[in-house]
Amino acid sequence: MKRLLFFSVIASLALFSACEELGDLLPDAEQVISETYNFTITENVAEGVTTATAVDITEYEQYKANTEYIEDYIITKLTYEISNYSAPEDLFISGELNVFKEDSTDVQTLGTISSVNLADMAVLAEEQEVAVDTTVAEQMVMWMNELETFGVQFEYVFQDSTGADYQFIEEDFGTGFDMTANVYVTMITGGLDDNFEITLD
Repeated sequence: MKRLLFFSVIASLALFSACEELGDLLPDAEQVISETYNFTITENVAEGVTTATAVDITEYEQYKANTEYIEDYIITKLTYEISNYSAPEDLFISGELNVFKEDSTDVQTLGTISSVNLADMAVLAEEQEVAVDTTVAEQMVMWMNELETFGVQFEYVFQDSTGADYQFIEEDFGTGFDMTANVYVTMITGGLDDNFEITLD
């Protein structure tokens, strides 16, 4: 009986020690990479491309907090939102969020926005999800793992309700809006799965 009690205590201590050690592992970290583009209408031009922005993953809070534990990345979601809207009520936009290596080579489209009414999106005042190209997302992960950086740029077309290029008039000049693109990234840290169990045989 004493021997059985002894082994039970030893097993309990071993389990407690294992849990304590495993408990030190960090869960996966979530980081949103946001880029805001400020649009101001100054001429009757229906299409364009934003200035390219370099993203350095090492500058983000969750990377700094977990840098020694990060093993990989997953792109989980892509969204956009419209704010500060003062442009024409019948203005639509379509476009592509492009990503590329920092040297501007190998440009790929992470997500495409179909023609949407900007005024309606501004009234909603919430993020709109865009389908992610999984192949391009995997390429982004490769860049983050190997280079820790990538470039991002938005290429767009302004349209009317029929899908034709929008014709701006002089009274439209000086109006505009802000558009924020959000890339949701999970940083894989090697943390425990929620369903992780320890079984003693």
